[in-house]
Amino acid sequence: MLASCLAICLLGQPKTTPIVPGSGIGAVNVGMPVAGVRAKMGGGDKPAPTSNGFIDSWQGKRGNFAVMYWDNGSGYVADCIVATSPSFRTAKGCGPGASMATFKTEFPKATKRGVIKLKSGKRMTSYRQTDAGLTFLVGDDNKCILVVVHPAKPAHVDDVMEDLWAYTARP
Repeated sequence: MLASCLAICLLGQPKTTPIVPGSGIGAVNVGMPVAGVRAKMGGGDKPAPTSNGFIDSWQGKRGNFAVMYWDNGSGYVADCIVATSPSFRTAKGCGPGASMATFKTEFPKATKRGVIKLKSGKRMTSYRQTDAGLTFLVGDDNKCILVVVHPAKPAHVDDVMEDLWAYTARP
């Protein structure tokens, strides 16, 4: 036991990337232009089109991360930032892999938005606390699968979420 404690102290805690509801995840903020996101994150996987814009995604060493862009009339900006790796966490510990109980403690006004059934037969239930700028999906095991940071009270969040669900449900 003492050896484990010493190892943690010497090696440090695992690095986490902050989730700030309504604002951003890590170095990427809601409203950031495409060029700014790519300057911070580097080149991602091949961009995927959506009905209202497109998605950049990154997998691997940075964890699984995606940014959905929306044309705000002046160009495409980050509108939804998606994290699926357990290394992404809010200050109170909410993030992928956290329990539904943890989310309900930090986001008590989150409401169920719907159930997404994947081709694999698995289901994800979507919850959103719009005024906080956060949506999260929970699996059948009551663990968070992914977190979406978006603007608080955006007029078009339902449209953007439909694009995300379509992208998530791809084979």
